[in-house]
Amino acid sequence: MASLHLRALSVALAAVPVAYIAESAVTEHCARADVPHYDIGFGIGPSKRFLGNKPDGGDDSSVGGAAQINADIAIAPLFRVGGYFDWEVSPPPTGDVKYMYSFGGRVSFAPPLESQRLKLSFFAGLGYTVVYTHSFNETIPLQNSQGELVGTPAQLSGVSGSFFEIPFGARLSYNVRKSWNFFTELRGTFGFDFGATLYNFDDTGGRPGRALGGMSTATGTDNDGTDAFGLALLFGVEFDR
Repeated sequence: MASLHLRALSVALAAVPVAYIAESAVTEHCARADVPHYDIGFGIGPSKRFLGNKPDGGDDSSVGGAAQINADIAIAPLFRVGGYFDWEVSPPPTGDVKYMYSFGGRVSFAPPLESQRLKLSFFAGLGYTVVYTHSFNETIPLQNSQGELVGTPAQLSGVSGSFFEIPFGARLSYNVRKSWNFFTELRGTFGFDFGATLYNFDDTGGRPGRALGGMSTATGTDNDGTDAFGLALLFGVEFDR
């Protein structure tokens, strides 16, 4: 029994330097290939949505703001895969602001650079966005009992929508201390497959609402359009290890 224990102990002791050498080799390879094990970033900045299928004479949304959290893990030298969550406020041409919540995955490629402090990466992915806009009051033309259009105070109902998106863009990071970077990211998004009430109420006669003091009615107001394309310029910090 004692010899068995001694044999097991000798095997374990022999495995220690082997494991150390293997770990050192992997660490050296990752450092030489400049492949981070993982990174987590947070950024904020201005954003703007450009609308598709607008009514005649319709405008695009005004400049809003966005905040994003992302996390990535290295799967190969120069390549990472990860996910993101984005929150955005987008003021439409009419009505209350849109609150947009996006999440999805993306793959990024970071070509080698001569600088040890700079890192440039390009990314693309697939995500899903949920949109909500609150109810608001507005005077709109509605038919009275004689069939005449008159300006009527009305409360337009809060509505929601959703769509898929393809995010893409580039991020430039600058190392400031050990594993901490400052970054700026230019991000674009293509939206498609729009659904739910926010993007479809033209088919039902208008945005649902209620004439103040009256019954629920379709207001006849037009849809502003779909969020076909978006741009955001983010500034933030990331932990890259």
